[in-house]
Amino acid sequence: MSQLGTYTTPARMQGDSFRVDHAHGRPLLVRVHEYIEGFTSQRFPKPHDVVIVDLVDLAGADNTGANPRVLIGALWGAAAVVDGLKDHAGSGIVLPVIPAARKSKSGNDYTVLDPMEGAALEWATAWYNQNPNALDEARTRKMAEAQAAQAAQAGPVQPQAPAVPQLQGLAAPAAQAAPAAQAPAGGFTMPAPVAQAPAQVPAAPAQLQGETPPFAAPAPAPVTDERAQAALALLSQPAG
Repeated sequence: MSQLGTYTTPARMQGDSFRVDHAHGRPLLVRVHEYIEGFTSQRFPKPHDVVIVDLVDLAGADNTGANPRVLIGALWGAAAVVDGLKDHAGSGIVLPVIPAARKSKSGNDYTVLDPMEGAALEWATAWYNQNPNALDEARTRKMAEAQAAQAAQAGPVQPQAPAVPQLQGLAAPAAQAAPAAQAPAGGFTMPAPVAQAPAQVPAAPAQLQGETPPFAAPAPAPVTDERAQAALALLSQPAG
């Protein structure tokens, strides 16, 4: 059963610079990491077969042999060197060699690799037996540096809140305007909703014909009784 994984862009390691055509006569331990056909770069603008090698320069930067240096990912494009090394790509075999100059029949100089012999081979063998993991450790360290540089350049990944799907049939939030009606297939256009006028409060109905009018109190009849008139006269006089 398949499983969902996570893809990470592979780190690109910057190889060390070491020109084999500038190293004539130097004893080297060489391991071919990769062979590439039709490689192009600023150095090789036209397609060119190359090899990528890890190596030990036994003479060292000071040319004394006291401090051999390990170099990882060097790019070599000398044609005779590539032809001699390409069959060893990925094998893990470490080859003791010495670059040397040759001259073609047409008078052009080129570089080849000669096998190491004699005292140089004994020295190289002794060094390798004391440092059998030097190339592996140097490549692992260089790759770790490349991965750390890539992670620092990318920066931390900011988590994103998952999107909440809108369930069909649920009303949109009150603050969100209702979406405009879309024309369905077939050319039919959704009619606009009819505006509803606000409800009017009905006026009071007119009085029905023949209906008894509201009760009205009759006007008081004039007082005719003499005693009542005398009482009213006394009440109307100011208090003495």
